[in-house]
Amino acid sequence: QSVQLCEQDRALDEPQAAYYSPYKLKKEMLYRAHMSTTCSFGMMARLVQTMQGLQSPCARAIAYRYPPEFAGMQAKEVLAKARADLQQNNYAEAYKALEHVKAVRRKFVLIEKITKQWCPGF
Repeated sequence: QSVQLCEQDRALDEPQAAYYSPYKLKKEMLYRAHMSTTCSFGMMARLVQTMQGLQSPCARAIAYRYPPEFAGMQAKEVLAKARADLQQNNYAEAYKALEHVKAVRRKFVLIEKITKQWCPGF
């Protein structure tokens, strides 16, 4: 089973898209592709913060931050909390915990894909 993590966002016009594109590679970067902004998780996350209305699922996945109630917890602990919430019929809290685990997984699957397949030399 596969899930598409990224979609193309056409919110910008052509010149803006070319200017802001992290996918362009300048000539001086030809043999240093691993130093391209396409390999920068920080730049992807920053797009979400600086560009209002950006609809990039990849940037949103990379920018995901742990809610305070899950800070310092491993996925196993969050899932145990979700199970306990379900047993107490606290469905909203269980759902929130499960969505958190999915978001963290999505983020790290994307990071792994970028580092192992998209960015040479990482």
